[in-house]
Amino acid sequence: MKPFSTFKSWAILCCGILLSQSSMAQPAIGKWINTGPVAFPMNASGQVNGLGRVSQMKFHPSNKDKMYAVSASGGLYITNDNGVTWTYTSGTETLPQTSCSAVCIDYKNDSTIYLSTGDADYYGGGYGIYKTTNAGITWSAITTGIGTKMAVEILMDSTDNKVLVAATNSGIWKTTDAGATWTQTRVGGTFRDMHARPLSKKVLYAATETAFFVSNDFGSTWTQITSGLTALPSGNTGMRIGVTKADSNYVYLLTTKGNGVVYKSTDGGLNFSTAYSSSSQCLVCYNSGPTSGSQGNYNIDINVNPLDKNELLVIAHNVW
Repeated sequence: MKPFSTFKSWAILCCGILLSQSSMAQPAIGKWINTGPVAFPMNASGQVNGLGRVSQMKFHPSNKDKMYAVSASGGLYITNDNGVTWTYTSGTETLPQTSCSAVCIDYKNDSTIYLSTGDADYYGGGYGIYKTTNAGITWSAITTGIGTKMAVEILMDSTDNKVLVAATNSGIWKTTDAGATWTQTRVGGTFRDMHARPLSKKVLYAATETAFFVSNDFGSTWTQITSGLTALPSGNTGMRIGVTKADSNYVYLLTTKGNGVVYKSTDGGLNFSTAYSSSSQCLVCYNSGPTSGSQGNYNIDINVNPLDKNELLVIAHNVW
């Protein structure tokens, strides 16, 4: 057997020959550049910047490849190829501000779009709701009655496209004439979310930071639900609603109370029970530890699998 030192020298020599032959066999193919990962840019205080936040996304009523995204600082974007490419609706540049919070598309004519200005998640209010009838080329303010309220959600009645409901930073408002005039149907409250009950034409759910409401007449009247939610206001600064076509009787509420509490109703939002609560694991914190802090008052969301009522997706600083 050869001494180890001799074997080592022989191995290095062979490796060098192989590498030399390999290098000679490879033709030059141009300059290489680093494509990532690249760190996010930081501002002077060490915070991530250079990014844009999407406040809301909506699907086209009938075209599965068409989606809409509103930016917290940059207007409305539309994709026609299932998100591969996005087109900016340049008409939003003419609005008093390009910060947008909610969008609603007319299911009878997608050239008609309703758009609320403002940033629901962080920076505050806007200049009210605007409407386009030419797919975003031009916009007109539709603020009679509602003024400059900022809508976090705008829903259209599936039986009458002239009827819309807006959950805003100051109550809930309804129009029956396609936005020409608005009437307040729920006075007060900084609303954070609103959903239609799946498979229902008239039932709506809405939530402020500390209260949950149900409407059975598409937003004309509202009833606050407290069963199972009596302790909700304590320590809670944010709330989101989750519903599913898998079972329209199931309604989930994600709150920032404690470490993030999930409430569940199995009777259409009339009664709730605690589905999840933990003293050691935090759903709404910067990490899973319960002492890492949170911005959950706006940085949370919940979705329920439309095919499985028991499968939930919770989004905060982390995804669960």
